[in-house]
Amino acid sequence: MAELRRRVLASKPFSNPTDTGQKPQPAKIARPVPLKDDSEVEADSDNGEDDEFDNIIAATPVTDRTGITAKEKARTPSTPLAIL
Repeated sequence: MAELRRRVLASKPFSNPTDTGQKPQPAKIARPVPLKDDSEVEADSDNGEDDEFDNIIAATPVTDRTGITAKEKARTPSTPLAIL
């Protein structure tokens, strides 16, 4: 039985003939350099290249809150129900 165990452990899947006891070191990856903040940059950074589009965007509401409030008002009755 011991002979069989020795043979199994000496077989290729269990033995590592190139094992030198040292693991290869993982490759080091350099961290990206963070960009400096540019304090002079504004939201409208195109500086007049697309003023027509900017005017349309500025005129529209940011959210659809007006439609939501209108639907909520339509759902709720204007007079409260009497509790008997």
